[in-house]
Amino acid sequence: MLTFEKYVPYYKKRNLSVESMANSRTIIVNGSAISIINQKEQDYISLTDMMKGFGDDTMLYSWMRSRNMVEFLGVWEQIHNPLFKGNEFVTFKMQAGLNSFNLTQKKWIEATNAIGFISKAGRYGGGTFAHKDIAFEFGSLFFCHQQSCLLQNKSYTNSIN
Repeated sequence: MLTFEKYVPYYKKRNLSVESMANSRTIIVNGSAISIINQKEQDYISLTDMMKGFGDDTMLYSWMRSRNMVEFLGVWEQIHNPLFKGNEFVTFKMQAGLNSFNLTQKKWIEATNAIGFISKAGRYGGGTFAHKDIAFEFGSLFFCHQQSCLLQNKSYTNSIN
């Protein structure tokens, strides 16, 4: 069952702005707390929180190595981001799937000027956040049950529409 909890803002420790903390919340999906922050009127869901209990950051890196995922991210950015650097995307797309190919969210953001991810370093508030569209795609690959619970919750889906 999915429930909302009031999130206590420790913006100084969490390295987030007061504005972003005012628009952040935590949801509970099958007993796991998942942070959601709002940046520029868009929800970004913590992929780091989604992975807790299932593995570590290597799952994110493995996910980013897939050619299909790189293509998905590139198309998503082309649709939503007028400042997206398409030439860098083509380079990543050609390399994706090779054994030697490694792509992190931070590298993707820096190289392509991507807006679909927010990558924050640090113990408090750190982690990888993805736009809700990308987070749901991530969830569909690794956590089908959690994604179904999240999508079925009317209070969350109504708040993102």
